[in-house]
Amino acid sequence: MSTLILAAAVLVARPGGRALRPRVRGADRRQPFLLVLLYLTGTILYVKTMIRERDSESYRAASIIYHAVALAAVVTQGVIPAAVFALLLLRAWLLPGRGLVPQQVGLLEIAASILVLVAAVT
Repeated sequence: MSTLILAAAVLVARPGGRALRPRVRGADRRQPFLLVLLYLTGTILYVKTMIRERDSESYRAASIIYHAVALAAVVTQGVIPAAVFALLLLRAWLLPGRGLVPQQVGLLEIAASILVLVAAVT
């Protein structure tokens, strides 16, 4: 986990030592936090459906429903966040039951984390 955080920090670092900041002011500064919170909460359900609860239809349904609700919540935040969360919904719907090994799931999560980071800072 700390490696992922370090990689995210490197990706958003600007020359001169200043990090990218979301282009939002006031109350809208909560948007990046909420996007990441929605993503991480959905990741818990998704990863459980891929590894420990791979045969559980109830976990899979909960993951799909959660991702659909998260997408509905994010649609008002812009095109990029909506597109990222639509991909996350497709991931939760299509990938369980495909026989991916934990390493593959982890690599896909790294890619998803980067997409959410981009959506949060644009």
